[in-house]
Amino acid sequence: MNMTDLLQVMDLVVNGPLKAHMRRFRCASLFAYFQSWKVKWLQELLKPAGTRVMPAFSPPKPVLIDGLNMLRTVSAEVFAKDEFKQGLVRAFVKVGIAESADTGNFYNYTSHSRGSMPAILAPADSPSEEQFTLGNVAAELELEPRRANLLGAFDDAADGPADEADGQDEPADAADGAAA
Repeated sequence: MNMTDLLQVMDLVVNGPLKAHMRRFRCASLFAYFQSWKVKWLQELLKPAGTRVMPAFSPPKPVLIDGLNMLRTVSAEVFAKDEFKQGLVRAFVKVGIAESADTGNFYNYTSHSRGSMPAILAPADSPSEEQFTLGNVAAELELEPRRANLLGAFDDAADGPADEADGQDEPADAADGAAA
C-alpha cells in the first residue's frame, strides 16, 4: 500500500525541523573541530620554518551514536512539545487528510480561487481571466514525440562541400557499402 499521499505532510512537517537540527549539530561539530585545528595550525606557525608540520584539515565523519543522541534531543526538545503536536495536527487538517476538530468536516482543496497566470497568456476562448490557471496552459500544450537525432532537421541542409571539408567521416549507407 502506497502511503506517500498521506504521509507527505508529516514528511515535510517533521523532517524539516529534524534536518535543520541535523545541520546545526553538524555545523557545531565542524566548528569545534575547526577551532582546535586552528590552534594547532597557529602553534606550528610559531615553530621555525624548517621544523613546521602543518596539520591537515580533516574533520571527523559523523558517528552513529552522535546521530542517535541528536535524534533523541530533537524528539525531546521539539517533537514532544504540545505546540509542535498541535501544528502537526493543523497541517493534516489544512490539507484535508484529517477532519477538523471544530467542524468535524474535512477541508476540500480544489484550486486557487483566482488564476495565477497573467491574462495575456490566456487563450482567446478561455471562460474568464479569473479562472485561468497553470492547468489551463498545460491543457493547451501540444506534445511532440522525440526524434532519435535532434539535429536531423539540419542534416539535409548541411550536405555539400562544407561537409567534405570538415574531415568527419559519415557512416555509409548499407547500399553504398554493398556497391563498394
